[in-house]
Amino acid sequence: MGGGHGSGHEGGGDRETEFGWYHAMLRDRFHARWDQPVSILQQGQEYVTLVELQINRSGEVVSASISRSSGNTTMDDSVMAAARRVTRVEPLPEGLGSSSGYKVNIEFKLNRN
Repeated sequence: MGGGHGSGHEGGGDRETEFGWYHAMLRDRFHARWDQPVSILQQGQEYVTLVELQINRSGEVVSASISRSSGNTTMDDSVMAAARRVTRVEPLPEGLGSSSGYKVNIEFKLNRN
């Protein structure tokens, strides 16, 4: 799993390991709905957008916002479009987040493969 996935969540180190499966599911779910704007890529260019999600206990995605822009509107818009397509995920596992839910950052990286 790459850096940045699950960062910004409440708690620290042991939680990252304990709930790594949940963070991997979130990343996979959102990335599966992302239409990557490969037309904007130029040689050696990399774009990274970080999205903050608020998920309630039942797994409803209640909000999504860009917490770090890539600096490219097309990239950021494509990421927000993906975030809007995912409205529900698995309910929060016991011990993750608070009674009101969970905040997490998901990293979207576009680069030449």
